[in-house]
Amino acid sequence: MKSSSVKCISLPNALFELDVNCYVIPGEPLTLVDTGIGTDIAWRALVQGLAEMGLQIEEIQQILLTHKHADHFGLARRIQRASGARVLIHALDRKDILQFAEDHAQGVSTILDCLRRWGTPVEAVEECRPALQATKAMAESVDAEPLHEG
Repeated sequence: MKSSSVKCISLPNALFELDVNCYVIPGEPLTLVDTGIGTDIAWRALVQGLAEMGLQIEEIQQILLTHKHADHFGLARRIQRASGARVLIHALDRKDILQFAEDHAQGVSTILDCLRRWGTPVEAVEECRPALQATKAMAESVDAEPLHEG
């Protein structure tokens, strides 16, 4: 990367609210902050964005995930397979990405139960169900090292 400044790649996000920003932090280790949702469209945008910076996926050494939502960690496992990058996430979110696929159905159920307890109208809860269920195809479980406060 010719520049030593942090760069942003906007990754398409067809399922959720808006595109996701993926930040490229130059140096050792070459780091991505968030990876976008796990779709081929987002993958191609990431590959293209890196290429415009003179980089390739295989050069990524580290991935820092800000949180456990599929649109922020969805491509982490695919990038890790291609580059061998280490993945880091806050310790409290680690289990949710480590066992994302295995625990997905229970996670959806938990979110829907919370919405009901919080008084969300039944129709609105049911409107959320398809999008929550669709996230299973938008991310893979990925091993990550836990980050702790401080």
